[in-house]
Amino acid sequence: MWTPDQLDLVIEMKNNYRVYDLGHRFSGIQGSVVNALPGNVANYTITCEKDGSVYSKDTVTNLLGEYKIQSLKPGLYAFNLVAPNGSVVKSEVIKIERGVTLDYNWTV
Repeated sequence: MWTPDQLDLVIEMKNNYRVYDLGHRFSGIQGSVVNALPGNVANYTITCEKDGSVYSKDTVTNLLGEYKIQSLKPGLYAFNLVAPNGSVVKSEVIKIERGVTLDYNWTV
């Protein structure tokens, strides 16, 4: 049973911490690796670093060349596309915004 003080607190929290967008939203990046010539785009690695190497994540593309990195903190990241043989194919600096999953495709 809630006391009147607890009910007031619950109402205050609902008003102060109102969520306007329903659903769960991630800050992150997703997309695919596309080959200009017919060829395999699986097993490419996408790495990202923020503030040097303090905050970094990576992922590997699937058979279709698709990838997704979720739960990134907002800010500027240095992204690298790494071929299966370990060589860096491309590098980009991309801004990640809060609550938005950016669609970004790489062409090799």
